[in-house]
Amino acid sequence: MARRGGRKLSDYFVWAILILLMVGLAGFGIGNFGGSATQVGSVGNASISANAYARAIQAELRAQAAEGGPFQTLGDLRAAGLDRAILEGLVARAALTHEAAELGLSVGDEEVARQVRATSSFQGIDGNFDRAGYELALDRAGYTVEEFEETIREDVSRSILQSAIIGGLTMPDAYVETMVAYQTETRDFTLARVTETDLTAGLAAPTDEELQEYYDENGLRFERPELRRISYAWITPDMIMDQMEVSEEALRELYDERIEEYVQPERRLLERLVFPTQEEAEAARAALDAGETDYDTLVEDRGLTLDDVDLGEVGPDDLSDAAAAAIFADTESEIIGPLDSRFGPALFRINAVLDATEVPFEDAAQ
Repeated sequence: MARRGGRKLSDYFVWAILILLMVGLAGFGIGNFGGSATQVGSVGNASISANAYARAIQAELRAQAAEGGPFQTLGDLRAAGLDRAILEGLVARAALTHEAAELGLSVGDEEVARQVRATSSFQGIDGNFDRAGYELALDRAGYTVEEFEETIREDVSRSILQSAIIGGLTMPDAYVETMVAYQTETRDFTLARVTETDLTAGLAAPTDEELQEYYDENGLRFERPELRRISYAWITPDMIMDQMEVSEEALRELYDERIEEYVQPERRLLERLVFPTQEEAEAARAALDAGETDYDTLVEDRGLTLDDVDLGEVGPDDLSDAAAAAIFADTESEIIGPLDSRFGPALFRINAVLDATEVPFEDAAQ
C-alpha cells in the first residue's frame, strides 16, 4: 500500500511540473523580429537572443551540409518551415530554463567546473585543462567566461528537469510513509479553565519582599519609553497622477529623448567574408553561382571560422552607403556581393531579417 501511495505521489509531482511548464509556455511572448534590438522572444524570465537564433540556424545548415541533406541554404530552410521549427526548439529550451529557475533548480560551481574541464576543446596538448586556451576560445565565440558558464549551468538544470518530467519520480517508501503520517496526524486535548473563584482557600497575599523581587526581575514591564505624537501626510506619484497635467510639449520632448526605444530601423543578421582583391571576391562568387562550392567552404578556405565572419545585428548606418543600399534593398537573396567594405571587397550572407519598428508618439503617450 505504501508503494502505491509512493507512485501516486510521484504522479502528482510530475503532473505539477507539467502544469507549471504549460503555464510558462502560456506566458511566452514573441513578436516580430523588430520588437527588440537583442532578442527575438522570451518565455517568462528566459529570453531568446537574436544571436542564439542565428547560431541555431547556422548549426542546422552545417549539419545539413555534412549529411548531404536537401536544405543547403537559408531559403531552403524557410521553404521547408525549418526556421520556425528551430525557433520552436529554442522556445522549448527557454520554457525549461524559466521553469527550472522558478523551481529554484540549479547546479553548483563544482559541477560547472567539471563540465568545462571535461570538454576536449579546452584541453591543452598534455590533455589537461588549459585556462588560457579556454578564455581564448570563448572570446572568439563571442562569450565571456561568466556567460558561457551560466549557459552550462542552465543546460544541466534543463536536463535535470527534463529527466524528472519524462521519467517521473518514484518516492522511497520511508518518504511516502512520513508524508502520509504528517498529513493525517491529529491531536486531541481537553481545556480546563481555572479561575480565582475555583480556589477554596483563595489567593495568598504576597509579601513586600516578594513584590520587590518580582519588580526587580521584571523592571522593563513597568517602564515606558519617551513618546512623541506626530502627524504626517503620505503622498505617492500614483495617488496624484490623475490630477497632474503634463503638457504635450513635455511628453514630446521625452519621446524625442528616447526615440531609439520607439523607432528602430530595419536590421539584418549578417556574415561578412572579406577577400584581398576584387578578382578573388568575384571568382568566389562565380564558384558559388556555379554550385562548385558553398559559403561555409569559402570561409574555411580563407582560414576563418563562422564566428570570425559573424557581424551580428547590423543596421544601415553600420555599413558603407553602397553596401547598405544593396543589402537592405534585396529581400530575396541569401548571399550578396561582392561589395566594398572598410576592409576590402566582401561577400555578405543574410541569416535573418529583423523588420523595422516604430511606436508612434500618440501610442507612446498613453
